[in-house]
Amino acid sequence: MTSAVQPEKILRELTKLWVDLGHEEGVLRACAMTLIVACEGSNDVEEAGEALAELMREHPSRAIVLRVLNEEEPKLESRVFAQCWMPFGRRQQICCDQIEISATKSRLSDVYSAMLGLTVPDLPVILWLRCGKLIKMPEFQPLLHIARSVIIDSSTLPSATEALALLETAHNEGWRVKDLAWTRITRWREIVAQTFENPAMRARAIKTITVRHSGDKVPAEAYYAGAWLAARLPDAKLLFAPAISELNCGLQGLLFEGPDFHVSITPSSASALDIMVDTFTGHVVLPELAPWQLVEEELSILGNDPVYECTIHQASALARSPQ
Repeated sequence: MTSAVQPEKILRELTKLWVDLGHEEGVLRACAMTLIVACEGSNDVEEAGEALAELMREHPSRAIVLRVLNEEEPKLESRVFAQCWMPFGRRQQICCDQIEISATKSRLSDVYSAMLGLTVPDLPVILWLRCGKLIKMPEFQPLLHIARSVIIDSSTLPSATEALALLETAHNEGWRVKDLAWTRITRWREIVAQTFENPAMRARAIKTITVRHSGDKVPAEAYYAGAWLAARLPDAKLLFAPAISELNCGLQGLLFEGPDFHVSITPSSASALDIMVDTFTGHVVLPELAPWQLVEEELSILGNDPVYECTIHQASALARSPQ
């Protein structure tokens, strides 16, 4: 089955939808950006829809969900609807456009043409790749050029080395890259900064940094943590080591050592870290963040993230170097 997805037709359907909604009292149409969400499989589309329902509360957008079908027969279909919610204590519903497009790989060029007419003029366009391998698909490449910012989770790719190289290349070519693997270690970085903010701690000589990780291969989160620390402690020796037990994300612990000096940060559960400074211990509770919450953090940073932009190059170089 094939059909045409024409932006003019979709926009007419949206207009009709809003005329119908306008007959209801207290409906406000809101839009601050175009958020394109690329998925594979029906389960992923359902999860994307649930994530968008949460994201729209803080980041109202025209959401375009693109489902890439792994089918031989060419197919291109679309439908429109509104995503609505009522803020607590209010009597007015807030609603956003949502467009769902299903397309086989052979029809992605037609999707690109349609997308050009569906993004909201003069507002940011963000592309969230829920399936990391889409960034490598030749048929998908034109769609990358629609968005200035691309959100991806490098942990969804089989190789951290390949993933970081792809993201570094994308950054060098002008895209504003946002990796959820980097977002996952934000609180680790905050805790490290807080641990060493005391002048007496900063005066200590750190000779070795050990980054502990899950699995036999070093994941992207560990490379990011190592690169971020190496930039701030260039004289310390950086090591990667697999963890005995695995909790939390791909990053499983940080160990800082020097003469008569020992600091360790390790997960004690999926939502808590133990901090040991010499013989003193502390405990920090971390919120367990769903993927949509990580995306929400990145959507709050519409401009450049200079810390990440510096770290991605170093992380990619670490991934390429022999461990």
